[in-house]
Amino acid sequence: MRRIRILESLARLEREELDRRRRELANLEDRLAAVRTCARQLRDAMPSEIVAGWNLAGGPAPLGRWLAAAHERDRTLRSETETLEAQRERAIAEVEARYAAKRRGELILARARGELRAREVEREQRQLDELAVLRRAREVDRSP
Repeated sequence: MRRIRILESLARLEREELDRRRRELANLEDRLAAVRTCARQLRDAMPSEIVAGWNLAGGPAPLGRWLAAAHERDRTLRSETETLEAQRERAIAEVEARYAAKRRGELILARARGELRAREVEREQRQLDELAVLRRAREVDRSP
């Protein structure tokens, strides 16, 4: 019975670890989506910003500075996207590994429970057999 409790605790810990890894993966995916959205918005805004920049009072100089800053921001966002994608791939692999470990733990627990039930059934059957033998012995002793 102690073995079953230990296996149940291990299975629970494995489920909790899997859930934690899934939450981490979800957070990474949320961050990745936010960075991609920001990058898309920056690229989508560029044409209208360029048109508006030509009409500024300072001439093309402010537009040039803005474009340089926008391109730097775009490079930063691409780099961050690549980093997050790599982290996401590692997180997916970790979730898959944790799921496999969880599944193995559940199978071991189920096997242990089955063995325990089989031993209990065997013990009960032995007791019933012993009672049947005792009852038969009494019947034989009572017969003339």
